[in-house]
Amino acid sequence: MKDLFPGYFIEEDKVENLWETCTFVFDANVICNLYRYSDETKDLLVKVLDELKDRVWMPNRAAEEFLRNRPVIISTQKQYYSSVSTDINNLMQELNQKRKHPFVSEELLEKFKNISEEVKNELKENKEKYASKISSDDLKWKVASIFEGSVGRGVSNEELEDIFKEGERRYREKIPPGYADDVKNDGSLRGKWRVYGDLIIWKQTIKKAQEDGCNVIFVTGDEKPDWWLKEENITLGPRPELIEEFKEETGKDVMLYKPDRFLELALKYLGLKVDEEAVNEIKEVKGDEEEVKHYYSNINSFSGIDSEKYNVVKDKIRSMEEEINTNITVNKQIEDVLSKLRKKRDAYLYNAEVDDEIEEIVKNKKMREMDAEIDDYLSLIEHFNVEIAGLKNRISSEYQKLL
Repeated sequence: MKDLFPGYFIEEDKVENLWETCTFVFDANVICNLYRYSDETKDLLVKVLDELKDRVWMPNRAAEEFLRNRPVIISTQKQYYSSVSTDINNLMQELNQKRKHPFVSEELLEKFKNISEEVKNELKENKEKYASKISSDDLKWKVASIFEGSVGRGVSNEELEDIFKEGERRYREKIPPGYADDVKNDGSLRGKWRVYGDLIIWKQTIKKAQEDGCNVIFVTGDEKPDWWLKEENITLGPRPELIEEFKEETGKDVMLYKPDRFLELALKYLGLKVDEEAVNEIKEVKGDEEEVKHYYSNINSFSGIDSEKYNVVKDKIRSMEEEINTNITVNKQIEDVLSKLRKKRDAYLYNAEVDDEIEEIVKNKKMREMDAEIDDYLSLIEHFNVEIAGLKNRISSEYQKLL
């Protein structure tokens, strides 16, 4: 039975032997995710790759994806710094409302203000430092050094056409890998590259094993079920069809790992201490490829698409971005008015002299009117925030039409 269904019987002793003899093949997402990790985790994984550099290899398609997606990933990650700063400002605004829940003491609020400013300043510095990677990126050069002479050749047009034809059949019959990618095929060459990208990488890996007669450990951050056998969201292992196809096509063995498991086993193999925090960080950081399609991405970085469609969608996106900026400006104006109103209200509350019961009643009525006016302004701000969120979602949807 084991010989007939090798994909369902992964033998531990064979897997251990693989580490001694194999070529380590890396998908693009593994290298792209280096830009998503903390410096400590990134440096540790780079160190492992450097230790194994005599046996690492990257399919040509994977290397191209890494280089093309790298600036977009950097740009998107950069926005997280701004997002956190905005969240801090929003929280500070909520806590500053002295007559509305939630309440904190003045002493604690002052401490929070001070530490918040420190945090925002450091976020700003780190954002600028991170953004500089687009033009001055030591990591890109380090990756290039590790994989120097270890990137596969490109595929010919004839080979591509064969893969595209095979891909149509495989995807129709749900044969892994690649059929789970939610990518539309617009019929263009670039469109086909995107649709069949995973299959191209898989085919290039098989060809590498055929030419070099080597076993392979394939590392991918792809979580989709066309790479992994899953049951109730539990990953049981690589798809048996992949193990069997590789064996049938090459006569060699292959094992697939996700990046966190690879790092853990690689550290043990190299005799280095396993860093559980780094392993867990890699496990938690999901390099979702949809991030590349996020509305913050620079749409001008994509070429080869239908120019008429590009211009139509681009104009829609620019129009919605202008509307977002208008809403943000209006919100700022409302917040300025709201700030003045709150000061007026507080002055009235704390400075008005209350000499008798009648004046107290008048005062309370005036306070209620001011509270109502403040609530109206807050509702208006929330309205514009909802509008902004809706526009961002529409931009994301329109942007995906370009891809």
